[in-house]
Amino acid sequence: MKKVQIYTVDAFTDQLFSGNPAGVCMADNLTKMEMMLIAKELNLSETAFLIKLDEYNFRIKFFTPTDEINFCGHATLSSAWVLATKYHYLEKTNKLVFKTNVGLIPIDFEIVGGKFEKIMMTQINAEVKEINDSVKYLFDILNLDIINYDNRYPIKLGYTGNWDLFIPIKTKRAIDFCNPNLDLMKKHHLENQITSVHLFTDNTLDEDCFLYTRNFAPAVGIKEDLVTGSANGALVGYLINEHKLSWGNHNLKIKQTNSLNRQGEIYVYTDISCGNLLIKLGGRAVSSFESVIYL
Repeated sequence: MKKVQIYTVDAFTDQLFSGNPAGVCMADNLTKMEMMLIAKELNLSETAFLIKLDEYNFRIKFFTPTDEINFCGHATLSSAWVLATKYHYLEKTNKLVFKTNVGLIPIDFEIVGGKFEKIMMTQINAEVKEINDSVKYLFDILNLDIINYDNRYPIKLGYTGNWDLFIPIKTKRAIDFCNPNLDLMKKHHLENQITSVHLFTDNTLDEDCFLYTRNFAPAVGIKEDLVTGSANGALVGYLINEHKLSWGNHNLKIKQTNSLNRQGEIYVYTDISCGNLLIKLGGRAVSSFESVIYL
């Protein structure tokens, strides 16, 4: 019988019962089928499984309740938080490296004034590409009037591990009240190999907040992803690649909402190094549950 330790962590928040919960499981001796079954049993949007490669390097795999996916930002943050706080890595180092299906993700433990402040992950290079669907068709899927489209920004696909569809919305209120046709959205995402649709507005009504976002991912078994790491990092890459945000160093805060009102805060740093765009994304987290499953 295998005894497997499992943690649940609320990511992108410093408040319990807020942000986005992810499962984290130490998985050195687990098969892929066992990982899939554990993720289905936990029934969280994503569960991360950590396999130790050496002292400061881990293989990390991500599962929704129905699918393995290539990358998940909030489950990466949750995994690093568990290693820092439950496995005492904060006492040993300020850096880790996670090996994912999309490449290596360096992890930094950010210490401010001697206090553990947050975790930042360096995402892979951002990419952008076109989508051929009409604006009206996409807004029909969202069940939003096309008048809500903010045409200062193009509707495009962005990538830092998953292909996400970015749709600019004029107001925070329209994002809050969006109630999409999830069946039609799922069909569209499967046909176009899209992981999620990510709504955003710069009309945040909050001077401290750069963007306000919301995310739906029914094609991978997630009706709504509560607070999304990978898509928000890719969103900043999209804005820079489309010349809507200057090519340079930025320190940004994004707030994401959802139908459960579990808001989260995502911090994004951009850095231009040797002509390349570097995107670091992260935030805080709170451990909520610890449990053991017997296989």
